[in-house]
Amino acid sequence: MGKWSLFLSALVIFALIGSGEAKAANIETNQIKYVLQGEARLFEGSYGYRITKDHDVQLKGFGTATEGGPSWGEFEIDIMVEDDDDLLVELFAPPVRDDDPNQVDLLTFPLKEGSVPLENQSFRNISIQKESNIVWHKVIAGSFMNKENAINREKYLESKSIDAFVVQTRIGNQVWYRVQAGAFTNRQSADTRLEEIKAIGIQDAYILF
Repeated sequence: MGKWSLFLSALVIFALIGSGEAKAANIETNQIKYVLQGEARLFEGSYGYRITKDHDVQLKGFGTATEGGPSWGEFEIDIMVEDDDDLLVELFAPPVRDDDPNQVDLLTFPLKEGSVPLENQSFRNISIQKESNIVWHKVIAGSFMNKENAINREKYLESKSIDAFVVQTRIGNQVWYRVQAGAFTNRQSADTRLEEIKAIGIQDAYILF
């Protein structure tokens, strides 16, 4: 290995040392957009959803249908992912705790374009549409090799009323756990969120685009 190769290797190692992955890896990330539509019959129309892969949560959130139970209301969820292989959608009535494994009226199905041939007493007439790739500016509020550290960062953000979730990614042979706190098509909106995060003491946050 020549001196130049050794120098480049040293730069890579130096960039990966510390609380997060190399921030120089701010490359364009094409995300695939899915639009999930359906009908829900829930108290006050409130529902929750998660996107999982191999039992790891990739995305999560809550929403409200156009009408609350006992009427059926319409709902729509925009889902943005980088890799849509082997993803599952979970729809449920919101529990007392978000980490409660016994979700009420849980409905699980693959994230695939088309009509979903499943329903229960709370969800029906579900369809999924796949849209074109979009470039997003993702606000990363820390990236860790230790998953527990990432989860602690996520909880801290949520205690400050900033929605966040942990995304597992791989760079080379190393698995990283990124804490994502927003994704925006507009760079200015991403910059605003980044400033909010740094204002609560998280100085290693950055934008991945």
